[in-house]
Amino acid sequence: MYAVRQVVRISDNKIVLDLSDFPSEYAEVIVLPSNGTKWDANGGQASVEATTEQTIRAIQALDTSQMSDEQSAARERTLALLAEKPQPGAPRRLGIFDGLVEISDDFNDPLPDEEIYWGSLTDEYGMSIE
Repeated sequence: MYAVRQVVRISDNKIVLDLSDFPSEYAEVIVLPSNGTKWDANGGQASVEATTEQTIRAIQALDTSQMSDEQSAARERTLALLAEKPQPGAPRRLGIFDGLVEISDDFNDPLPDEEIYWGSLTDEYGMSIE
């Protein structure tokens, strides 16, 4: 699937979309109201500040009553790093949520129904086998 996301200003009840790299002669168009957020050419927000502020508020709102001391320290460290407000165009800082987010050891393991999807548990007619 190829998708383009653009937020554009409506002028005289018309919109103009830039589809210079679109790989098809036809397109399905869905128009939704927007809050005016600007998006860059890759579909990312042009302004990091709004996303950073939303993230800070979400982390501040986390229930800390069940957090371990390590998780509480990671929360404070993450808030401090987010408060530094990265400059536009600065490289992404990896590991900002380290210690705050846990990833299961089996994260990359195949899902139980993935074998069925890929056909390894079906016969030549596509019927499930034991």
